[in-house]
Amino acid sequence: MTKLALITALDEADVYSRVAVNLGPIALEAYLSQRSKGRIKTFIVETETEVVAIKPDFIGISCVTENYGRAIALASSLKAKLHVPIFVGGVHMSALPESLDPVFDAGIIGEGEETFLELLEKFPKIEGIKGIVFHKHVVAPFMGPKAPDKSGNYDVHINPRRLPIKELDSLPMPNLKKWVERIGLPYVMTTRGCPYKCSFCSSPVHWCGYREFSPERVVSEVEALIGDFNIRHIRFFDDVLTLNKKRLKKIVSLIDERGLNKKVNFSCFSRVGLMDQETIALLKRGMVDFVSVGIESASSEMISLLKDKPFKIKSAQNVIDRSVKEGLNMGCSFLIGTPGETEADLEATCRFIEKNGDKLFEAEINPFVPRPGTPYWGQAAKRGLVGLNMDWSRLKDYSFLPHFDPDRYIYVNEKMPYKVFLKYVERLTGLFNKISIGKKKIEIMSRYISPAQMPAKLTYYKSPRRGDLLR
Repeated sequence: MTKLALITALDEADVYSRVAVNLGPIALEAYLSQRSKGRIKTFIVETETEVVAIKPDFIGISCVTENYGRAIALASSLKAKLHVPIFVGGVHMSALPESLDPVFDAGIIGEGEETFLELLEKFPKIEGIKGIVFHKHVVAPFMGPKAPDKSGNYDVHINPRRLPIKELDSLPMPNLKKWVERIGLPYVMTTRGCPYKCSFCSSPVHWCGYREFSPERVVSEVEALIGDFNIRHIRFFDDVLTLNKKRLKKIVSLIDERGLNKKVNFSCFSRVGLMDQETIALLKRGMVDFVSVGIESASSEMISLLKDKPFKIKSAQNVIDRSVKEGLNMGCSFLIGTPGETEADLEATCRFIEKNGDKLFEAEINPFVPRPGTPYWGQAAKRGLVGLNMDWSRLKDYSFLPHFDPDRYIYVNEKMPYKVFLKYVERLTGLFNKISIGKKKIEIMSRYISPAQMPAKLTYYKSPRRGDLLR
């Protein structure tokens, strides 16, 4: 039997890294367990100590871009202790496979189920596997890291991408009860990918298209969450839940028929152009209590620059007014510091948030980050602001605006002096504090999520010498 350890590289100092469980490794474990017919035993853990105790044959590390440096450090430490092949996956590797560090024996591009299974079954003969990146000199590893050449490049080979899985319902349901001790913010993914291609977003390069789980499968996952955990709220974590209205109607009907909307309420993400009166009524019937839409800016020029399908700011205002009138708690997300944004553009955004401060349940205000997989990454790289050998933690997500660090933030907007931008950050932080962590939201969230659910935590692995395995 092959033993595999899966771990997510996180910033342990960031309390928000434990708001929710990473569903990716749990979904991968379910797939490997089913398709390998018991040949692969997977352990999902949180700490390096647990990985060492398991003594796995292979290790898989998942990470986002800002934690890629932590993934490299974790892999280096584990490689020195265990001398086993280590693979890395997640959105960062999909967006920037050429950044594969030599400590990794392969990187997985795109969704991981089929690729990971083939990688485990064929290693070290991996050259022909679709959907991976590897170093040509490392086919049978354990030689230790290879230094980059004078240009800072490694001998990286990127294989053609694997076609996405068409029938998502063919995938087994993730067994959260098996792996999760505290659920944190419970969530369900009802789709993979997003059909839109907003200029700032790297989601399309990871998922390569848009696919849906059936309404029946979605509601089965909701029922499992309710049955396995003492919860009052579930978030649909799709980029856009409301895209397919016919499918949304079926999901709501099943939730209603099974009485699930009497047990929990829900939250989701949508778009300005998809929040018509019928959709709002559907969401209310399904007990969706909180909806967030991406507005990004109150400037029409910036909306056109950022959004795949631009809208007029008046339309966004109408959506907020209509949704609040119908009893929905509304959230809006914004980007600030985008390349090309002028002070007038940012002032318009500030005034829009101020105008709607009493209506919004949440205002997510994101200092712009040039994500790999977007046009902005290449632009920033040409200016020497980012690159393959950078400190990846400087690409931190500052959506919790009070944690913004002006000394580490990479500012890429040449249209506005940084000092001016920082004054707006201070002003917007005040608005964020009033709206997103204000008394109203705290009172409502306390009804959604019990303190006993936080922070999210996996079941702890015990080595055989310390006691029975918990799994």
